[in-house]
Amino acid sequence: MNKKRKLLQDDIKKGIISTGMNTFIINLHRRAGKDFLAYNYMIHEAYYNPGTYVISLPTIKQAVMIYIDSPLINGLPVTSLIPPEILSRVDRQSNKIYIKNIMGGESVIVLSHNSAESLVGMAVNGIILSEFAVAPSNVLQYMSQSITERKGFAIVISTPRGMNQFYDLYKANENNKYGFSITMNIDDTKNIDGKPLFIWDDILNDIKYGIIPDEETANQEFKCSWVSASGNSFYKHQTKQCEDENRHLIAKYNPNEELVVSMDLGTRDKAVLTFAQYDRVFDRINTLTTYSNNYQDIKHYLDKMEDICYEKGWRQVDEVFLPHDSTKERIETMTSVDQMVQDRGYDTIVVPKIAEKIIAINKVRSVFWKCQFNDDSFKMFTMLKAHEKRLDTTTGLYLDVPVHGKASDYADSFETLIRGFEIKYTGHNDVSISRFKI
Repeated sequence: MNKKRKLLQDDIKKGIISTGMNTFIINLHRRAGKDFLAYNYMIHEAYYNPGTYVISLPTIKQAVMIYIDSPLINGLPVTSLIPPEILSRVDRQSNKIYIKNIMGGESVIVLSHNSAESLVGMAVNGIILSEFAVAPSNVLQYMSQSITERKGFAIVISTPRGMNQFYDLYKANENNKYGFSITMNIDDTKNIDGKPLFIWDDILNDIKYGIIPDEETANQEFKCSWVSASGNSFYKHQTKQCEDENRHLIAKYNPNEELVVSMDLGTRDKAVLTFAQYDRVFDRINTLTTYSNNYQDIKHYLDKMEDICYEKGWRQVDEVFLPHDSTKERIETMTSVDQMVQDRGYDTIVVPKIAEKIIAINKVRSVFWKCQFNDDSFKMFTMLKAHEKRLDTTTGLYLDVPVHGKASDYADSFETLIRGFEIKYTGHNDVSISRFKI
């Protein structure tokens, strides 16, 4: 036996096998061996219960690396976890692992990626969903359908990244009589020799030398905290400074300044309208309120824009800022969003397409010191605070690529707002520079 094999893996595996339950939600800290734990259990099931099994990760490349190519500490390939007398073959072309079962036939383990499409039409004996915190939310629905026919099991494993779908599933599973949920952080896990896997002082040193971004991230990754680390937020420092200066609660409407609306519109997903003014005297961008909805046509948003102004006693909107694709003709209307807005009597500014998303983000960062919010626009502030970078689960590093979700919809609207102000008040239409001044 490998000296580094975790006691926690043995304990949890025995617990799972003895429970007779079918849904296991496992919240373990980074580098605790979550995938190997789940793999060991699946191998056990594949031998005793002939059939098809699925291991799903964010990408196929990750699935192959972890479950086929990854070396163990003793230098052997990860497939050595499968006893050689039952390992039939590994088919790299189809990403499948074949295991001899107790009936003399073969069970198959299919390596897949976290998408609903990968599970459609599959009836499986068991499934592992790894890194579920970053998986598409509809995967869960298709996972349930896949295992129901054969009364199979599901193991959902992840390190938490805030109170997201993994948190919701974990909490729901606590009330499931067929469910098993467990959280173990670095205070709970031990090596076979009884020594801890990680010491908190060592992790603090990693923070000191920049290996881990900050203590918030460390708490999330190694203490299994459900509180999302803002270390992976694009606007972490800007929103903190805004709070320190109390600018997140003081924005006010000024009837003497032009009122603009930034629209991030989508007929098939969430659309966000942001109402704002630029105070030229005090050099401040005041975000006044927001409105969002799903699956509505453009007329709905224009009507709502006018209703909000009327209800609040504001002047009518002076100008509308639109994203680059608003000049394209839509099939359902035979005209463009830009043209429909103009037909309602509004001037528009269409911000040009930008080469990389990080350029637009840096433009926002560079003027965030003059941005102010209030109670009505506080949701925009919280969404900017939660605008996350995508995690590369292979390297454990955060990329300068946004996670698509509710926060990114709001952030897109705010980025359009800032870039619209840049064009309106400076005349610049530069899509290559990442800093500017209004």
